Amino acid sequence: MLRKEYLSINKDDLKNPIVIVGLPGIGLVGKLAVDAIIEYCKPKKIADLYPFDFPPRVVVDSKGIPKAIKVSVYLWKRKNAETDVILITFDAQPQSIASQYRFANELIEYIKQFGINLVIACAASVTPIITGDPKVHVTTANEQLMKKFLNHPLSVPFKNGVISGGNGLIPVLASELHGIDGICLLAETPGIGDQVDPKASKSIVRVLNDLFNLNVDLSNLDKKIAILEKERKALEREVTPREKGPSEEGPQSYIS
Repeated sequence: MLRKEYLSINKDDLKNPIVIVGLPGIGLVGKLAVDAIIEYCKPKKIADLYPFDFPPRVVVDSKGIPKAIKVSVYLWKRKNAETDVILITFDAQPQSIASQYRFANELIEYIKQFGINLVIACAASVTPIITGDPKVHVTTANEQLMKKFLNHPLSVPFKNGVISGGNGLIPVLASELHGIDGICLLAETPGIGDQVDPKASKSIVRVLNDLFNLNVDLSNLDKKIAILEKERKALEREVTPREKGPSEEGPQSYIS
């Protein structure tokens, strides 16, 4: 793993630091949640990490500037709060099974230097029928932590399922190999094609807001939700057959 450092951190200067991770996955739910927090709190960047098994491509922005895909690590020093927050957002996930494990462990080894006590991964749970606000399915080996999260009205326990990719590996390896509490939050999403789901991301941020007093403004996610809803309604109008009045040419038959 290559690394570019921006900020030197002394763990003694941090207050009960927790880590919140968001990797791109179904509906970009986890990544959008973490990016929304970053956009709100304007944290200081600690480092950029470049895993050796990320897809071999660069992204060229609107100004024609190429940038490598990477993992970005930020520190949110919170005044008058019980915890500081380290935020980690990914542009991609490692490509092979072996590298998923290798990088998950390398990342945990890297963030251990900050004296972290909790790793939270944000992800999605494909749910065909969603009633009301998307629920957040919670899984952790720590019973007290589970009780804390299940006290939230949006939270339900996640049972009898599989979590693919780094959003599952990172918190579980943190717990099983490094003795650091890990938890995965999976917001309900219909998982339709490549469509992003900021509504599911909003549910995750709401849970984190309430349990850790983050007070993250949700208006940007609300704007994304409104845009998608407008696009959905426009698409429905396009595919819904128009009502037709009587034709001067007489009745017509359609065969499909």
